[in-house]
Amino acid sequence: MRRWHLTMLTPSSDKVHTREPGSDAPRAATAGRSKPRVLFSEPECRAVVIDLCAGEEMGDHAVHERAVIAVVSGRIAITNASETMECETATLITLEPGEHHSVRGLDASQLLLLLAPWPAKKDTTGGEGDPHHLPRNAIAPPDDEA
Repeated sequence: MRRWHLTMLTPSSDKVHTREPGSDAPRAATAGRSKPRVLFSEPECRAVVIDLCAGEEMGDHAVHERAVIAVVSGRIAITNASETMECETATLITLEPGEHHSVRGLDASQLLLLLAPWPAKKDTTGGEGDPHHLPRNAIAPPDDEA
């Protein structure tokens, strides 16, 4: 069993100097902009936490997997081809595979994104590595490992 307290996650990080090589280069905490953090990534599902600032937008995009978004805190507007919905804390949203949408933070917000299955059969890596390998700063360890 693994556990995360979503509102207590440490911020993600960026390299101290942009030209430093590798995922283990010295890093500094990043605040004030969205930076996805992967909680876990397994063939059945990938869980990602996304923090959005008020007014910040994730423009039009789609994923190959079924997407389930839970608004952990704050308030967002999510738009697809036919409508825009305002969603507040404790709202659950589902998106079909390939459904185009955009997300905008109406307030500072935290989202939990579940993608299943991961990666979708349509999504191939083209032989370029393991889709489960992530840079160290993209992973949020469970509470008992932090």
